[in-house]
Amino acid sequence: MRKVLRRVSVPVLLLATLLILSVTYWTGCGEGDQAPVASSQTQQTSSGSVQVLGKQDSRIAQLAAIQERNEERVFGAAAARGVGIGLDGGELVFHVFVNSSANRPDDVPSNLEGVRVVRIETDDFVARYDNGPGHRSQLSAPVPAGVSTSNDNGCFAGTRGFLAFKGGQVGYITNNHVAGAGGSNLCPGAASIGEPQYHLGTYDNNCSVSGVLQIGTLNSFIIFKGGPKNKVDAAFVASSTSLISDFILDIGSPTTTAVNPALGMTVRKSGRTTGLTSGSISTVNATVRVSYGAGCGTYTFTGQFVVSPGGFSAAGDSGSPVVDNSSNPVGLLFAGSSSSTICNPIKVVLTELGLNF
Repeated sequence: MRKVLRRVSVPVLLLATLLILSVTYWTGCGEGDQAPVASSQTQQTSSGSVQVLGKQDSRIAQLAAIQERNEERVFGAAAARGVGIGLDGGELVFHVFVNSSANRPDDVPSNLEGVRVVRIETDDFVARYDNGPGHRSQLSAPVPAGVSTSNDNGCFAGTRGFLAFKGGQVGYITNNHVAGAGGSNLCPGAASIGEPQYHLGTYDNNCSVSGVLQIGTLNSFIIFKGGPKNKVDAAFVASSTSLISDFILDIGSPTTTAVNPALGMTVRKSGRTTGLTSGSISTVNATVRVSYGAGCGTYTFTGQFVVSPGGFSAAGDSGSPVVDNSSNPVGLLFAGSSSSTICNPIKVVLTELGLNF
């Protein structure tokens, strides 16, 4: 994140079948991803062995369809900030993220077409960039991922993400609201293509680029749209291997095998503000509303995944690379609240920007 300162209950027999039958990893919101059915898999987390559930599982697919039909109803509640699919005591449920400081939190439905809703308290989701009071030290080239970066359009900082390729051009991934920030309010997508990008970010260098490294130029970003049409908050910065490396600070070099997020998956990230942290994917197929601060608006993103606990990230961690326990790329961190972190599935980021590892 950059810191702008930021029942029908499942019958026992069906659930037992769900946990035994073959499943595949959750595919996020990418199009055309027709992964073959894989054998049932489990992932070890800090709380024990957790079943990995995938989009191709019939029950997950059913819930995704129910969610789509009911999202307008959910967001009709003043307190609702997001909705997705999660687990509660082994039961597949809908997670609805609510801000109880809003009026009428009781407006949130208790079920969607008979499927139980579990309310998760949160404050508002905000973009995780930092222009107020880790990995914030000046490092020499080639600069690793997981460290402070920004352009020079204002005083703020986010995080340099995965190294990637666009055709023959090497560069790195971060958020639109980091590399593409511009204008008086540092709104996403307001910077010009070709905008220089730096390490450190300006906020970590007394709001200046004097004496810091230019590590690339803005090559492309995904423009935000009104309505629930946004898949990623992502940008690609063109660079060179003399300026950046694939190494992620405190993690090491990731694999080039991008994987899909899955319920219960343990993930790690390296970021400008909170450094190396670990968490668990608690919600998939999440639709969330994210605020980009005064003058920049609030946008809805679909197909996201949510990581808990809240300490997984903080303002300034926007753009952080998120990997699994085998260092396979899983996601791009971009927003959150005090209780949750929101990430784009990395496969979708690659597709939308036309990149590969």
